[in-house]
Amino acid sequence: MINRQDVIDLAQAYPHDLGYIKELIHPRDEGKDFIVNGNTYRWYAALAALMAQEHPTCPIIEIGVRYGYSIGTMVAAASEARLAQGKPVPITALAIDNEQYITGSVRHWQRWMRANYPGTGYPHMHKRPHKLEFEAWICSVDGDHSYEGTLDDLAWAWVHTAPGGVIVVDDMNHKDVPGVRKAVESFIHAVKPEWYEIPSWRGTALIWRSV
Repeated sequence: MINRQDVIDLAQAYPHDLGYIKELIHPRDEGKDFIVNGNTYRWYAALAALMAQEHPTCPIIEIGVRYGYSIGTMVAAASEARLAQGKPVPITALAIDNEQYITGSVRHWQRWMRANYPGTGYPHMHKRPHKLEFEAWICSVDGDHSYEGTLDDLAWAWVHTAPGGVIVVDDMNHKDVPGVRKAVESFIHAVKPEWYEIPSWRGTALIWRSV
């Protein structure tokens, strides 16, 4: 199980501008707020890099993919960590879009990933399945931003995240979707996991799946 402090230390050590983030970004998305203020991506990268060092395949799931930059950052960081160790890069990223509109950005980063890390899988689903045949080491919740929807996504993520893995919940500080923070607080009160709120403009929670 990776240590929370190790994630904090590595994220703070990363440069604000991670090189591969620029390559992942679709040209038409350059300059958008979620990228310009993308301090959050350093944390995603640190989490994925540390997880990949411990777990050979490091499956990553994102619920609610639209642009794909969060999951793209995590896959790239995990792959780079494996390469730095001189090990193969069998990272799998499952993108679940909740039947929302998918921008060309997702396909852009998927093409970039396949070109840079051949052999790595990037399956894509429109609906969250009732049950998967594998557990993720990182599960990102960024789907239905209502209170009920976020709580339901968290319950699903808890079941499908491996013990010792981490659930990432985005948009806790988004003024238009107050239900996200309320859902995270309710979930934490009920389950009592170890967790940490990333100090970023987006408001992102890292929730450790109990061992």
